[in-house]
Amino acid sequence: MTSYRFDIGAAAEAASRLYGQVRDEIVRAVVEESAESKETREQLAERLGEKRSEVNNQLVGKSELTIRWLAKLAEALDRDVIFELRRRERRDGENAYAKTATVGGLPVMTVDGSRKDR
Repeated sequence: MTSYRFDIGAAAEAASRLYGQVRDEIVRAVVEESAESKETREQLAERLGEKRSEVNNQLVGKSELTIRWLAKLAEALDRDVIFELRRRERRDGENAYAKTATVGGLPVMTVDGSRKDR
């Protein structure tokens, strides 16, 4: 069986990682608030002025996450959103992400579907 490694590019990979981190933080805050206040998703949805299904879709990643929705949720949960762009710190001897796969001999499949053999 042939194995492929899909190369989505560094920017798309970084965006996916950030998106996942933001969504994880949102879910953590909602679960925390729910545990403390015993508020249901239905009640949260009412405070947001949205359907419960839309709130659930946001939490599981089925809906597009926007900054506006994030701000609206933060307001409903009485929380602050803190955003910061920091310079990356690289120290001698620190590992960095590889630009290519470290598994030799596997073909690389790009986002457009083309195949690059090594």
